Amino acid sequence: MKKLVWFFSLILFAAGVFFLSAKKKKPLRFVAGFQGGTYYKIGLSLNKIPGLKFDVRTTKGSRLNIEAIAKRKADFGMAQLDIMINMARNDATIKQRVKVLLPIYAEEVHLLAEKSISSIEGLNSKTVSVGQKDSGTQGTSMILLEAAGIRDDQVDIQQLPPYIALQQLVLKRKIDAMFVVSGQPVEMLSSLPASAGEMIHAVPISSSMVQKLVNRGLPYRPAVLKKKNYPWLNADTPTVAVDSVLIVRNDIKPKYVKKIIQAIFDNQSKFESYHPKWKQMTRQYVKEVATKHSTYFHKTALEVIQTL
Repeated sequence: MKKLVWFFSLILFAAGVFFLSAKKKKPLRFVAGFQGGTYYKIGLSLNKIPGLKFDVRTTKGSRLNIEAIAKRKADFGMAQLDIMINMARNDATIKQRVKVLLPIYAEEVHLLAEKSISSIEGLNSKTVSVGQKDSGTQGTSMILLEAAGIRDDQVDIQQLPPYIALQQLVLKRKIDAMFVVSGQPVEMLSSLPASAGEMIHAVPISSSMVQKLVNRGLPYRPAVLKKKNYPWLNADTPTVAVDSVLIVRNDIKPKYVKKIIQAIFDNQSKFESYHPKWKQMTRQYVKEVATKHSTYFHKTALEVIQTL
């Protein structure tokens, strides 16, 4: 009898442990970008969704985020849609395993340079930081330089983290220009004092350049860097923006896709306290991007978006 009591007690204990462990959900792995950047804040804001927990991880950006999801080292993440499209066109595994859940906002290209450089074509023969290796900024920077007719051997390319590049540009004057692709306001740039405007400025990117990129089937659109966001900026400056998207594993279950998309729209007003870019995620914007680039979207996400 004692053995039976012990046996059933052990079974009940094991069942209790299983029940508790089953209820304790692991956080969803979310690959973002550099700490303090827009991607990172977007990831943190998703923790406002009741019943979901995201482990937000810093990364070098879009390219590595896409690779992490393709290799099943992450569940969710953020990426620039231009990088996603380029990688999917060249890698069948990425096209199959990584899908867009929702477009969130368009992030602007910030091209900062010494004041003698007045156009992107003026970067020829200059020392330019294009962002860290494998980052989204690097990918977009190289696309823009190529579109401007500047070959790799015509510019001294530096692959620097954004904070280091900013220091090299503003304080040490060791580089002539730097790219940052991130949704404005970018914290590290908005914290620059007005006096920085005596040394650097935002280089305008023309509408003709934007159209050239659009003609290649890439997800770019005209944008403006706002003076109100950056104390050192002398005036609103035209630039180009690329759609930034929430990406997921392709094997996420349809019922979770529906729940997460609905939860994001239900909690959108809460997210705006983390970053104002959430305001850009209108239903019209989401449908527009999904219609143009449906090939890269999760099938269930497209079905849900059509009902918005």
